[in-house]
Amino acid sequence: MIGLLVKRVLSEVSNTPENVGEYTVGLEPRVDYLMNLVDVKSTSDVQILGLHGMGGIGKTTLAKAFYNTIVADFEHRVFISNVRERSSDHDGLLNLQKSLIKGLLR
Repeated sequence: MIGLLVKRVLSEVSNTPENVGEYTVGLEPRVDYLMNLVDVKSTSDVQILGLHGMGGIGKTTLAKAFYNTIVADFEHRVFISNVRERSSDHDGLLNLQKSLIKGLLR
C-alpha cells in the first residue's frame, strides 16, 4: 500500500512541467504542429524529433512546451537542455549520460 502511494507521488513529481516562460506568443500552434508530426498515443515505435535553427529563435522554449504536453504519456522521461554547452565541458558527454540514466531510473 505504502509502496503504491510512494510510486504515485513520485510519478506526479516527475510530471512537473519545464519552465516555458511567461510571455510566449504563437507557441501553441507550433506545439500542435509537433503533436501532429509525432503521434505519441498511436504507436509504440521509437520516434525522434529534431529542432534546429539559429540561436535565440525559441527552439528550447518550443521543446519544453512540447515536452510538457506529452510528459504524462510516458512512465519514464527526461528533458535535457543545453546539450551542446554541457557536452563541451570536461567530462561533458559522460555527465550528460549520467543525467539521462539518472532521469530514466527515477
